[in-house]
Amino acid sequence: EIIDVLQAFPDEMIISMNRNNPRLFEPYRLHLETGELRQLAENRNVREPFTWWVADHEGKLRVAFSVTDGIRTNVLYRATEDEPFRKVLTTDWTEYMEPRFFDFDNATVYASSNLGRDKAAIVRYDLENNREVEVIFEHPEVDVYDMGYSRNRRKLTWVGYAHDKWQMVWLDSAAARFMQRVERELGPDVEVKVSSIDDYENRFVLRTYSDRHLGSWYLFDYSTDKLTKLADVNEQINPDEMAEMRPIQFNARDGMPLHGYLTLPPGRQAKNLPVVVNPHGGPRTRNYWGFNSEVQLLANRGYAVLQVNYRGSTGYGRAFANAGFGQWGGGIQNDLTDGVDWLIEQGIADPDRIGIYGFSFGGYCALAGLSLTPDRYACGASYGGLTDLFAYVDSLPPIWQPYRAMIMTMVGDPARDSLRMDAASPGRHLDQIYAPLLVAHGVNDSRVHVQHARNLVEGLHAQGNDVYYLERPDEGHQFMGEESRQEFYRALAGFLHRYMPVEEEELEVTTAGELR
Repeated sequence: EIIDVLQAFPDEMIISMNRNNPRLFEPYRLHLETGELRQLAENRNVREPFTWWVADHEGKLRVAFSVTDGIRTNVLYRATEDEPFRKVLTTDWTEYMEPRFFDFDNATVYASSNLGRDKAAIVRYDLENNREVEVIFEHPEVDVYDMGYSRNRRKLTWVGYAHDKWQMVWLDSAAARFMQRVERELGPDVEVKVSSIDDYENRFVLRTYSDRHLGSWYLFDYSTDKLTKLADVNEQINPDEMAEMRPIQFNARDGMPLHGYLTLPPGRQAKNLPVVVNPHGGPRTRNYWGFNSEVQLLANRGYAVLQVNYRGSTGYGRAFANAGFGQWGGGIQNDLTDGVDWLIEQGIADPDRIGIYGFSFGGYCALAGLSLTPDRYACGASYGGLTDLFAYVDSLPPIWQPYRAMIMTMVGDPARDSLRMDAASPGRHLDQIYAPLLVAHGVNDSRVHVQHARNLVEGLHAQGNDVYYLERPDEGHQFMGEESRQEFYRALAGFLHRYMPVEEEELEVTTAGELR
């Protein structure tokens, strides 16, 4: 991974690799022309390994993160590279102060922090004396975690956060005027982000984002006030044929507010539609507004797509993220079910044509949906999904071993939570699965072993279920090869069309793919 691109050193960057130990990463200075690597620190303490580093503006590693017993996180600091790192802060892993970069005197740091608060804020922090100096920006409803600065003017210029859509708050009047000028020309229907800046901060490469298009690259010249389009990210996509992604909000059965997105088939009214529930992976991530190729594939074939940021998702504060602990197959699954019920109550969903499809943890949610609420779904599809919580905890890949205790906090401890984990493991309750199922898995998956999928498919075949299996011998957790992706999406589209048929008059753009 890239630790720091070292803007002050164009020929070098700092990266981390696990070349010496599969479980532990270490920092290296990489020369981009020669490929020469110089190791900057060793990571030998298996019980308290380093997990990340932060360099100051001179390219010196001054901040490090480590994990104690797989559950407590530490922030370490040193004034110079000649000194050893010393701990300045230890927290429960759900509470954090994450330095992003140093202030321009290389003394304090700018960080995203939820210390003493539920929603993360942008703060300035004095690591030497372990104290928060200043709150730069916070939001009452969501975490604020991103920020940027001007190297030439040596000042913080913006902070950013994701609510229904991405929002940027400009802290600098010159930067605000620049972005307002660009947005006036590009229009209100796209998000704009700065991709790169020249050394003089005169020319800017910009990238636009939209829910109907992958966006475009632009060059803005400050001296001439000229905005030039460079290229579309994918010129084959016609935005007029794509579907709108609409932010939604509803309450879970226990009253917890839930956010998400609903994408309707192009040209269709929000009435009596076939629906695919598409839970995100993670679970400690979230859905975002923007172009999603899977969602567009499904909407293009006549399906409404529901994406719920269920409890346990990030971005909505510590309490909301922690509410997903121990709720795999429980509260998390209830949130998805409540989303389905909300669509039915609104008259948007056809109750007889609701399917569920997800990748990774989303694949687990699809299987849990079929086994725990079999009356809700006409069919389901799991891509890289886990089936057995016990087997998942027992087979964590080497790079996740330092975080084993954190993962068990989310999933469960087999010694204490065996009954709940058994009930929430779809692979242990195949007799509760009735709906047709499509399963896809890579043989080289190191996150969820392929045996999860094989056991599931063999068991369902034995009891006579309609189950289809796509296994790729050359793929890992996520299919990266174009041939593999094409094969899977043809199968997914054909599978849905067989078990949740969309009439031709319901289609606006194209028809479903064939089942392979």
